[in-house]
Amino acid sequence: MPAAQLTSTGLDALPPPEMAGKAAQVGLIGAKDANLNDYVTAKALDSLFGAIAEEEVAIRKDPLGQTSSLVKKVFGALQH
Repeated sequence: MPAAQLTSTGLDALPPPEMAGKAAQVGLIGAKDANLNDYVTAKALDSLFGAIAEEEVAIRKDPLGQTSSLVKKVFGALQH
């Protein structure tokens, strides 16, 4: 990403990764949250699995109403 884009997004104002490690050492943040990559990955996975869980609830409420045209074609072909 070019420097101009970083400045316009505010990403250039973020503290360096070493600051998170020092903040964890003095107890300001949890040690598991000190690694930005791990933190962002964990949050993304939490969100992904949350969305999957919501979709599963909807499918279980109305299994036949959730079928796509492709699924209808596949299972429709099996009935004939």
